[in-house]
Amino acid sequence: MEKIIKKIIKKNNQINSLVNIIFKKDIETIKCDNGKYSFNSPIDKIMDMEMKKVLSIYLAEFSEYFNTEKEKEVLDTKIKIYESDELDAHGYKGEIAFPSNANRFLKSLYNDEIFPIAFVQDKNGRIRYDEWGIYCNLDDVNYIGEKGQNCLILADEELENDVSLKDICVYAKLTNMKEREFFLRFMPHELMHSIGFGGGIFEGATESLTREVCKKYNITNFSFAHQDETYIFQQIEKIIGRDAVIQNSYLESYDSVEDVEKLNELLANSMNINRYTDLKKYAYYDNEFFASIKQREDKEKQEQIYQNYKEASNNLKESLTKYVQNNEHKLYKLGTSNIELSEEQILQKQLAYDKILKLQDIEIKYLKLIVDEPFLGDSNIQEKSKNGSEDIMI
Repeated sequence: MEKIIKKIIKKNNQINSLVNIIFKKDIETIKCDNGKYSFNSPIDKIMDMEMKKVLSIYLAEFSEYFNTEKEKEVLDTKIKIYESDELDAHGYKGEIAFPSNANRFLKSLYNDEIFPIAFVQDKNGRIRYDEWGIYCNLDDVNYIGEKGQNCLILADEELENDVSLKDICVYAKLTNMKEREFFLRFMPHELMHSIGFGGGIFEGATESLTREVCKKYNITNFSFAHQDETYIFQQIEKIIGRDAVIQNSYLESYDSVEDVEKLNELLANSMNINRYTDLKKYAYYDNEFFASIKQREDKEKQEQIYQNYKEASNNLKESLTKYVQNNEHKLYKLGTSNIELSEEQILQKQLAYDKILKLQDIEIKYLKLIVDEPFLGDSNIQEKSKNGSEDIMI
C-alpha cells in the first residue's frame, strides 16, 4: 500500500499548489439569503471536494475502528454556516460549521481594529509577541512561556505551550490569510469531530490524529491547536497503546462522553498501581471550567475554576510524564495499532485508497479549470467542466 499512499501524497502536493494560486486572489465572502448562509462560488466547491477527500482518507486510515456501513454517513457530512463575528469553527456528528463573518473579522484584524499585534521572529520561525502589543525584547526568544509571553511556531515544530485565538490571529495576520484558507485549515480537525472523535479531554485525540494524518498526506491544517490536550493524549497512548485509547475515545457521537473510568483503570494496570485518579480529576475540572464559560459565571468564579483546572492539568501531565520518562522500555510507539487486519479489511483499505485517487483526479481537473479561467462565473465553470471533462461532477 506504500506505493498508492505515495501517489496520494504526490497528488495532494499538486492540489495544494493549485489551491494556493486560487486562494491568493480576492474571494467573495459567504453569501446570505434571508438569513441563510451558503457557499455559492466555484471556489466553495473546492471546500466540498477537500472535505470529501479528507473524510475518505480518514476512512482509509482508521478502517479498523470504523464499521464499513458508516462510510455513506461519513461522506454525507455537510458544511454549515453559523452567525458569528469571531474566528472559530465547530465539528459535530455529520457536519462542520464555520462563522459567517470570518472575512470581516480578518479584515478588521489586518487593520489593527481588534487589538494591536506586535511580534518578533527568530531564525527557527518562532513568533513571539507581548500580551499588550509591545514588541518583545529580542533577547527573550531563547525561552518560551515566561513573563506572560506566548509563542507560535510557523515551521513544522511542536509548540511548547498551549495556544489561544490570539495565536491564530497572529498566524492569520502574518500570512495574510483569506477566509477560505482559514476554513481549509480548520477543516481537518473539525472533520475528525464530525466522524465521532470527541471534545472535552479528548480534544487531544481529535487533534493528535488530525496532525498525524495531515502530516502523512500533506493536508493543509492548523498544526498548533489544543496543545495541552494533545500532549496528554499522546502520553496516555504511549502507556496503554493506540488501540486501547482510541476504543475509549472514539465516541460515534459528538455528544458522547469518553470512558474516563475505563481509561483510569487501564492506566493503573499499565503503571502497576492500585488506583490512578489524575485523569478523572482533570476530566472533572475540564467539564466544570467549560460549563462555567457557557453559564457565564462571574469572572472571579471563572478564574477560581480555571486555576483548579490548570492545577489538575499540570498534575496529570506531571504524573504521565514521570512514568513515561522512567519506563521507556514498556511504552507503545505512537501511531501503532496491533490489530491484525483480515483479508477482507485489507481489501477494503485498498478500495478506499483507490477512491481517494479518483477524488483527487476530479479535484485536480476542476482546480485547473479555475486557474486557467479565473473569471468564469459558476454556471460557466459547470458548463466548461461538462464539455471538457465529463467525469468532473460538481
